Amino acid sequence: MLQRIALYATLGYVLDLTELGWTTTGFWCILALFMANTWMTRRETLEEIQEEVRRVRAQHQKDNNND
Repeated sequence: MLQRIALYATLGYVLDLTELGWTTTGFWCILALFMANTWMTRRETLEEIQEEVRRVRAQHQKDNNND
């Protein structure tokens, strides 16, 4: 969580240095893209975990049927 806060703070600082202050449309567009990337990464990670759980359950079911 602390890393995420640091990344967003750094992003805001960099955008401000490039004269894209929080009152500009560019600032909010770039922030929205950054947030969308974060959400997509989380979603992909969750999907990968769910697929792995399905695979392990299927393997476990197969092993139980072979006993």
